[in-house]
Amino acid sequence: AINTDFHVRLFNRKWIEGMMKEGYAGADQVKVHVSNMLGWKIMREGSIRDDQWNEVVDIYVRDSKNLHIREWFDKENPHAFQNMTHLLLEAARKGYWKADEATLRELASEYAKSVVTHGPDGGLRTGGNAPFEAFLQTKMDAPGDAERLADYKAAMAKETEPTSSEAKGPA
Repeated sequence: AINTDFHVRLFNRKWIEGMMKEGYAGADQVKVHVSNMLGWKIMREGSIRDDQWNEVVDIYVRDSKNLHIREWFDKENPHAFQNMTHLLLEAARKGYWKADEATLRELASEYAKSVVTHGPDGGLRTGGNAPFEAFLQTKMDAPGDAERLADYKAAMAKETEPTSSEAKGPA
């Protein structure tokens, strides 16, 4: 049933195009479906296969359907893309998906690029997740990643700096 649902929705070009017409909410709906994959995997071990995780990467990160999906996410809801790539990395980090190293490096780079460009999403899963941060750093060892990693760390540090009113304390 889950596989059928993926082919009717998450992996279906017409469904994706429909979500794209919905703008911000459509991007959020894609993110929700990917998040549900992790929930299924946690609750029912054999429910989500590695090839299904890989299909998400192919469609939504690599744009295998040539829909200009990244441009759409960046325009409509960049934090949905950021949250989705974070979730994919977490699925691998926690052992729910056996992704190859090249894919993990690609996802880490795309996630970091999104944080640098759009700021962190401030979500419950992403904020203050030290194990994830350590995992991310181990995946960003390709040429050119050192600068992106430094920019990523700066963007994350900026997000956690107290504002001038917070630094002064109560009035």
